[in-house]
Amino acid sequence: MKTTFSILFLFFVLISNVMAQFTYTNNDNNATLNLEPGAKQSIEIQLTQNGGTAYRWRLVKNNEVVCKFEKDETTPVEPAIMEKPMVGAPVIRHFHFKSTGKGGLSQIKIQLVSGSGEVAEEFNFSVKSPYQTKRRK
Repeated sequence: MKTTFSILFLFFVLISNVMAQFTYTNNDNNATLNLEPGAKQSIEIQLTQNGGTAYRWRLVKNNEVVCKFEKDETTPVEPAIMEKPMVGAPVIRHFHFKSTGKGGLSQIKIQLVSGSGEVAEEFNFSVKSPYQTKRRK
């Protein structure tokens, strides 16, 4: 009986600590993600851009209350038949965030900016998490 309970408890702990992954793209502009209180979430925003222009997606706002910025990276978008990425081919800019487990609202703003600083496009995204209620003793 104790062994069964221990195995079930360990399974529950492992399942509850699994981090959910949410991915959003250019089509999700102005969307809002509602998280569970105290949940551990991984959030990725993938925005496409033309690799041959001087325009690049740049994170310009994230108040980090509900989700913290981790890193960004760029990967090529390649047709299956291409052996090497072509200069000027489309690329995907990946912005990675992790939830803090705190309640509140994080507002993320990412802009497509030229080399001279001209804003061509804007991507806005909100992440909400309710405040956890404290248990009474």
